[in-house]
Amino acid sequence: MDTTNGVTVAEDGADHWQWRPDWADERTCAFWYLTVPDGAVRLPALDAYVDALGRSAWLDPVPPRWRHLTLTEIGYDDELGADLLAEVARRVADGVAASGPLTLELGPVVRFRTAVALAAGPGDQLRELQTLVRRRTQEVLGEERPVVHPTRFRPHVSLAYLNRAVPAADLDRAVADAPAVRATVPVDRLTLAAVTRRDRHYQWHVVDELMLGR
Repeated sequence: MDTTNGVTVAEDGADHWQWRPDWADERTCAFWYLTVPDGAVRLPALDAYVDALGRSAWLDPVPPRWRHLTLTEIGYDDELGADLLAEVARRVADGVAASGPLTLELGPVVRFRTAVALAAGPGDQLRELQTLVRRRTQEVLGEERPVVHPTRFRPHVSLAYLNRAVPAADLDRAVADAPAVRATVPVDRLTLAAVTRRDRHYQWHVVDELMLGR
């Protein structure tokens, strides 16, 4: 959303995949994720809605197995190396050991400039966890490698990404067609993911999993 002369104006949608031109298809980037297990959110109305999004030529639905909540980026693997990532994992593990599992609250469907997503909560718990993970990560990386999104954090789980510019009205209509969604997902671990962008999807393999509480 944009505010002009005190009036809130919906932003036009933009191509998500134009973000980060330095991120080539086969280049791997490390992230801290909360992952949503495939099948954890199976609501027939939501499934039908996501299927309908896939029939829009300007939207790329996220397959359930790749749904995730991004806490923070760490950096490109080819710039960090395995030893540094292992040290990041150790430092973060110490930090989250006492945090305990959480129940992720998903819904309603919301729109961003480049995505349609499920809003995620509880906000206070997620912001506290994100702050802890980001701080511990930064302690290892040092000031010369600032983590991405140092202050702005709007927790969400993306359902589809825009693959071109579209008018705000089209994006608003897509969200207006969404069913009412309220779902909960128990989360007991933090995922260190090695992420690639292929075929207009984020795909990853798990480098490490840290239990929230021991």
